[in-house]
Amino acid sequence: MISVVWGMIGAVCGILWLGIEMVAGMHTAGYSHATTILWVVIPILTVFGAEIHGRRAATEPYPYLKALTTGIAAGAVLLGIDLLVWFIFTQMIEPDFFSMMVKYAIDQARLAGAPPAAVLQQAAAASVIFKGIGSFLLITIIVTGAVAAVTSALVAIFARKK
Repeated sequence: MISVVWGMIGAVCGILWLGIEMVAGMHTAGYSHATTILWVVIPILTVFGAEIHGRRAATEPYPYLKALTTGIAAGAVLLGIDLLVWFIFTQMIEPDFFSMMVKYAIDQARLAGAPPAAVLQQAAAASVIFKGIGSFLLITIIVTGAVAAVTSALVAIFARKK
């Protein structure tokens, strides 16, 4: 149950972040940090919160495997809800999100003074990531899943209780 609660907390944080970006006008201005926040920061905080909450709530020993499964389950709940959030957001609320992000990646490379070949590489990489909803959701699964799994394994070392 702790995993479900923390997975939902993480998902609500992601929804709030997307809303804040929209209200702040970031999308109108042509940029977003949502992928970094929703793919990396929120999964780390969600898994950490779930494992520490599980440790504090445990009345008996809280071994590594229990902490690990708590974190992975929280990450899985978060991922499931995030996929739905991303789908609704990119298909209904902000349908120009993918093209905006490709343009943002190219602009960032140019602002950094990258040579033309590097700008083209950045454009190609962004085009793969933001090609469409299918590839984007697949990358979401890979990145969020990997971040949650690695974070779970590391935090579980410190969250266990004998």
